[in-house]
Amino acid sequence: MSISKRFLAVFEYLSAFVFGGVMYGALETVFRGYTHPSMLVTGGICFAGLYAIDKHCRRSLLFRALCGAALITAAEFAAGCICNIWLGWDVWDYSRFSMNLMGQICLQFSVLWGFLSIPAYMCAGMLRGALGVKRAYSDVSASSASLSSSDASSEPPEESP
Repeated sequence: MSISKRFLAVFEYLSAFVFGGVMYGALETVFRGYTHPSMLVTGGICFAGLYAIDKHCRRSLLFRALCGAALITAAEFAAGCICNIWLGWDVWDYSRFSMNLMGQICLQFSVLWGFLSIPAYMCAGMLRGALGVKRAYSDVSASSASLSSSDASSEPPEESP
């Protein structure tokens, strides 16, 4: 990979990181009334991951939403273990929610992250467009490949003369 391509890739994911951090901080401030700097970093990491999933994964939106929920939940658990348990910052505590793990993650928020990843994927697509970056695969070739394979399987076999 040439230096210019590496620079562009770093710029692309750094842009996704900054966008995600700012957007998550803004959303948390609107809904919670405040945010913590650690959440800007965690939000940036999560959005950069969602950006990569959206760029490289050609699976269904439901599958990508499940991947997004898993990614964000894992990042939240790691951030919670570092910020809340190890550093003692008490940024959040899910202990009052049922089905929580060490008060750092819970099922209710994991489901929320899955739903929130859907508009995040839309934002990833808009960011990719603004940066002039294409998907790592072609939607047209994927749909035409599936179309041609379905056409081939639906045609009756040719009869020999």
